[in-house]
Amino acid sequence: MRSIPRTLPAVLALALPLTLAACGGDGEAVSPLSGEAATQDEQTDAADDQAASASPGTGAPIPVAGVTERTVAHVQADVTVLSAEVSYETPGSKTGDMPDELPGEVPYLYVQVKVTNRLLNEGLLLQDGIYLDLGTGDLLPNVLNTDASGNIDPGTTASGWYGFELPGPDAPVQDAALVLGELDRRQDTLPLTGEVPEPEYPRTIHVESPGTVLTGEAGGSQEQCPMSVKITDATLAPWIGFDRDGTSYLTEQAAADSLMVLLELDASTPKGAISCFVAIGDELHLVVDGERRGDLPQFYEAGVVPEGTTDQQFVVYEIPADARVELEWGNLTGKTVLTEIPVP
Repeated sequence: MRSIPRTLPAVLALALPLTLAACGGDGEAVSPLSGEAATQDEQTDAADDQAASASPGTGAPIPVAGVTERTVAHVQADVTVLSAEVSYETPGSKTGDMPDELPGEVPYLYVQVKVTNRLLNEGLLLQDGIYLDLGTGDLLPNVLNTDASGNIDPGTTASGWYGFELPGPDAPVQDAALVLGELDRRQDTLPLTGEVPEPEYPRTIHVESPGTVLTGEAGGSQEQCPMSVKITDATLAPWIGFDRDGTSYLTEQAAADSLMVLLELDASTPKGAISCFVAIGDELHLVVDGERRGDLPQFYEAGVVPEGTTDQQFVVYEIPADARVELEWGNLTGKTVLTEIPVP
């Protein structure tokens, strides 16, 4: 994969309320970044020392309490959060690009991660689409470029940090979640603390098999070939990718209002017939709300099937998530078959 130069994105500062996990008793919590004095007798000297060390101009980090190792899948990446901390250390100092840069006046949340590229034949780039949600729905962009966001070789794991400029020292970072995916695409979310929700996708669905599919032009020089098509598996997901026969097949992340559907099928040609194949684009059409569309698949494998044999094939489409979706099988000069793709 072509290497993309690493640049430091502009920092986006949003005025959002924040509360850090602070050491304290049953009374009002104290923000270690705010410099406020402790108001509870139960607060320990260690907590007071931590609060003093996290003032502007110092780089001592404060670990975010309750962050445990957790993983979210995004495209072909498994992104694992290892720890999180708040600090006034600058992004340049954190990455080592500007090691002599002194701590500033702006607090940052730094998230330590490791990222595994599951595909064995395709590189991974997560440079864009890394955000932090502080529980408000507003997204803070990542301001660090480390190995965890750069080019990750096939089948390997990279470690590094993501960094987010916080809007102030009084922070509910305990409510924060890592959000992966560009703004116009489906996104995957991982809370930094608490329970990790079960992912909604990938989801196995049932799609009726079309049965006999007439391929080839009706009335042409050869008779139409009556292929038998059986759908063996169907999957809905924001992203589809896998390795097969030394090749990585993959889509982009689906648009925010779309999903990807993978259909795996057995295609058979009867004995005594000519070799048959389904011509993608001519004999397989996406139909949305009753309208036949010219959408081509994201990728597919559909070749010639010799007489008396069966071939395992697959096709992947991006489909609307809020419409009636069907596939029309067969050459349009003859009889066709419609099968519905159920969308939640």
